[in-house]
Amino acid sequence: MQKNIRVLIVDDDEVDRTRIARMLQDQCALSEAATANQAWEMVREIRPACVLLDYRLPDATGLEVLQRLVAEQIPVVLLTGAGNERVAVEAMKSGAEDYLVKSDFDEHTIRMAVNNAIEKSALRQLADDRLNEYEELVAVASQRLRDPVFQLGQFAVAIAEQIAHGNMDEAADASGRLQENATELVSFIACLHQYGKSASDLQVERVDLNSVVAEVRDDLDRRYDQEIDYSIGALPAIDGDLSMMRVLMRNLLESAILHADESRKLRIKMSSQLDVGEWTIYVSDDSAGLEIADQSSPFNPLQTRSADNGYGLALPTCAKIARRHNGRIWIEKNGPDGTTIACKLPAIADQRRL
Repeated sequence: MQKNIRVLIVDDDEVDRTRIARMLQDQCALSEAATANQAWEMVREIRPACVLLDYRLPDATGLEVLQRLVAEQIPVVLLTGAGNERVAVEAMKSGAEDYLVKSDFDEHTIRMAVNNAIEKSALRQLADDRLNEYEELVAVASQRLRDPVFQLGQFAVAIAEQIAHGNMDEAADASGRLQENATELVSFIACLHQYGKSASDLQVERVDLNSVVAEVRDDLDRRYDQEIDYSIGALPAIDGDLSMMRVLMRNLLESAILHADESRKLRIKMSSQLDVGEWTIYVSDDSAGLEIADQSSPFNPLQTRSADNGYGLALPTCAKIARRHNGRIWIEKNGPDGTTIACKLPAIADQRRL
């Protein structure tokens, strides 16, 4: 158990709370509550990694509190008195990770119970996240591949018909359009692969975003001929997955380039701000802005793509990477004078939640 993991003890008996705290005090950070109402105040304030919950409280039953904690996805170990096997069974059915009889457990037992509760909850959450990501990926692929594949079939039919009628120029034109669609389809499949990889396990290390952005800029300068005036402020080092940070920074910068007016120099500014253990990275440009229906649409992988202002999967991939690092991304400003996208990331990784 890590010392920075916080465990909440909810018990109206001060003697029992003191006994439990003594068993755990050198293993984790502790908070205490004597009532259900106090417990909820503490949950909102500290978001504990685990709750040790007494079955009998003065203002609610343990099962009532348990159900609310389970709904908040907080692992719970229920504490019962001897002879309360029925309560223990009901607690396990209601989502408790474990239960302990107060008169029976010792220091080793309670430490194991807390550790196991945290690990089981984390594994279950990870499995749920992976299932949701898989279902999302399938939905994105089925929706976004349907039209391009259908169009390839249409072009193939058109080529065959034109050749049959001896219209070789028209057949050549249809063949060229088929090749363009095939190239775009291959590019989209590569983006889909990148989007899927953003759900893989993180390899957390200290990542210097200054170095990452410098590397990404060099690559983008080789790829695009457009003149770009960069203004890059000092960026932080954070705990994160290096390969995902490269994708995140590249997609944020490349999105500005792809939506820019090629007839004039594009200005891109990057800056950062630290606030209570979290860094916010700002990427601003002076392009015409994104045409969006609402704040969430550029980050939605199921957003309908149009020929003129489609988003592709670059920004949804950014959003997914931010979420994987317990961060978030949003549009700070959008309009005719340009767009600012903000991405908030923890300065130090919370390993329990990655």
